Amino acid sequence: MRRHPDRLDGQQAMNRTNNERNLGMKQTINRISNRVGDWFATLFALTALLLVPHAIIRPIIGIGLHHWIPIQWLALHAMLIILTLCVALAAYIIADRTAPEPPETY
Repeated sequence: MRRHPDRLDGQQAMNRTNNERNLGMKQTINRISNRVGDWFATLFALTALLLVPHAIIRPIIGIGLHHWIPIQWLALHAMLIILTLCVALAAYIIADRTAPEPPETY
C-alpha cells in the first residue's frame, strides 16, 4: 500500500515534533542570551522588592518593641530604596536599548 507523500509515519511525525520542539528551545535560549540585560534588571528589581518590605517592617517592629529608631536609619533605607529603584529602571532602559531589533514580518 502506497502512502501519500505528504503523510508521515509515526516515527517521522515524532522526529518532526522533536525537531520543532528543539527549534523552539533554541529560539528561547537565543532570546534569553540576547537579552542578558534583562537578567540584571530582574536582579535589581528583586533587590528592590526585598529592600522595600525590610525598610517598612523594621520601623514597625521598632515601634512595637518600644525601641527608638534613629532618623538616619530611616533616611538610609529610603535612599537605598530610591537608589535601587533608579538602578532597576536604568537597567531596564539599557536592556531595551541594547536589545536586537525583532525581524519584520509580512
